[in-house]
Amino acid sequence: MIGSGAVALDIAIGAAVIAISAFFLFVSFAAIRQEKSKLKWIVLALFCVFVATSFVLPKSAETRMFFKLRNLRSAEIKSVTANGRSISSRQEIDSLADELQKLNWFSSQHDGWGREVPLVIETQSGELITLRVAYYLKNRGAVVRGRLGGRHAYQDYDVGFSEGLLDTLISLGASLPQTR
Repeated sequence: MIGSGAVALDIAIGAAVIAISAFFLFVSFAAIRQEKSKLKWIVLALFCVFVATSFVLPKSAETRMFFKLRNLRSAEIKSVTANGRSISSRQEIDSLADELQKLNWFSSQHDGWGREVPLVIETQSGELITLRVAYYLKNRGAVVRGRLGGRHAYQDYDVGFSEGLLDTLISLGASLPQTR
């Protein structure tokens, strides 16, 4: 989903996960105080915390990166590498930054895009923003994705969608594969 529908879906799912987890936590803590066999309730409470955390952490990373890219000014970008192509001319960076600022909220429960390719943005301060971008097959455009975690233990998350970003990357010689 793209745009406000995706936002509404994410909010609804998040509210449901947090409400259900809070309810079970409340029931667990009440039962722990009253029962002698506390282990099952402690396990249920820990499971609720795990479920809520596994939803909240990626969504907070997604939200941070979405707004980071939407607020990233062209002057803050030193260079960009997209699908192995180095982009360092000011005009090319300007056009890419303009499209990143137009990202739409995106949420997906499936893979509906081509093979992901790296998009690395180096800022003037030396920060490296490492993302992946892919051709979205359902609606012509580019999906921007991030990764939370390390090399072996990670979770991918959606950052945004942009029709114009796909065209900009193609015009800069960094085309995106349409196949997996």
